[in-house]
Amino acid sequence: MRLIFALVMGLLPLIAVPASAEGDVEAGKAAFVTCVACHGANAEGNVALKAPRLTHLDTVYIIAQLTKFRTGVRGGGESSSSARQMAGMAATLKSEQSVMDVATYIGTLTAAPASATLEGAAAV
Repeated sequence: MRLIFALVMGLLPLIAVPASAEGDVEAGKAAFVTCVACHGANAEGNVALKAPRLTHLDTVYIIAQLTKFRTGVRGGGESSSSARQMAGMAATLKSEQSVMDVATYIGTLTAAPASATLEGAAAV
């Protein structure tokens, strides 16, 4: 039952966004200003803040995750402090359109490949 609920909740944001809807890059850029402190100016992420790199993610995935944070599906209750903070930040996006705008803007950004965070040799 939990699996079905999780699947439905995971797909709900995708169903709620009309397929023909488009994001406004300039509006997204303006809204992304609040994201820069954690995710970086080019959405390159910040390991120290546990803020992931976003430039490698599909726009539809970013929309789904922002919607989950914005609506309380993620970042509530027993969530990590990072997730609760992200929920608060996503709540500043006042509409589905603003979520789409930010995701569309992120899709225009490029960042260098993430640096390795693990050390060691792979077993041969």
